[in-house]
Amino acid sequence: MSKIPRGIAKVLVAASFAVATSVTCSANEQGYPHKPVRIIVPYAAGGSTDAIARLVAKELTDELGQTFYIENKPGAGGVLAHDFVSKAPIDGSTLLFSAAGPLTVTPHTYPKLPYNPVDDFVPVKLIATSPLLLIVNPKVPANSLRELIDLARRQPGKMSYGSFGFGSASHLAGEMFKLRQQLDILHVPFKGSAPALTALLGGEVT
Repeated sequence: MSKIPRGIAKVLVAASFAVATSVTCSANEQGYPHKPVRIIVPYAAGGSTDAIARLVAKELTDELGQTFYIENKPGAGGVLAHDFVSKAPIDGSTLLFSAAGPLTVTPHTYPKLPYNPVDDFVPVKLIATSPLLLIVNPKVPANSLRELIDLARRQPGKMSYGSFGFGSASHLAGEMFKLRQQLDILHVPFKGSAPALTALLGGEVT
């Protein structure tokens, strides 16, 4: 936490409001924040990262007496938001609330990034971890993983799965699942878990 005063403008927090108590002491020693702080979320509103970020923003607002607010900047698997934050003024008014993908996976899936995942950000706190779930539209005639695999094998190229972005954990998990089971299933990336779930419920992806 000793790095906070030097690089607090470019912060990586990975997803629960436990950050509030961890940041409060160090921040208060520096008289931070001096003005409202925006927290950039690289995904669409309504997803898990966004929901937890809003809890964090409320706790920080209550603890530090200054407004922390969420600004969603989805797109390109998180690249747009990370690029934006990497170029933000180093004055503590812009924080990044992200999952690990854009910093750990994306550098290996994009030929060139507009930001440096190592040098442009100062990690502050791992906030939460969450599991990945495999779920299907209720109309899909599969009530178990085995039935889903068998169905996909009988219909190569006809099934699809949604992820919360190209290069995201859900994308890699889906591709690993396909590879291990030798399945032909189309990947459809979305700008967050909320639109992916909406598409699933609407039958846009299976």
